[in-house]
Amino acid sequence: MAKRKTAAKSKSAAIREYISANPSAGPTAIYDALAKQGIKVSKGLVSVVKYSKPKSGKLRNRPAKTQTASTKGVIKALLSGPMPASDLIAAKELADSVGSIARAREALDLLEKLC
Repeated sequence: MAKRKTAAKSKSAAIREYISANPSAGPTAIYDALAKQGIKVSKGLVSVVKYSKPKSGKLRNRPAKTQTASTKGVIKALLSGPMPASDLIAAKELADSVGSIARAREALDLLEKLC
């Protein structure tokens, strides 16, 4: 495979370079000027590069948001230790309200999928 003699400039870099030289140029003017230079770009790419905000380092280095306890986490916590009588009573009331233990399990499985 043949190697390139010089490093090729990316299309986005060419667009940014033209914008820095001509900041008031619109996307169509940029597209036409780059086409005259022999650089094939789409008008959509020109618009994206011209109007997108540069990413700041602060956004990439910010820690991810922590999630609140989900149903899955609550169920695991309840199953990992001894279950208090109040939880058993609440489970019984849930089973009674939906009709059976099997229906209560189905409801909890659906709830788990939603969370």
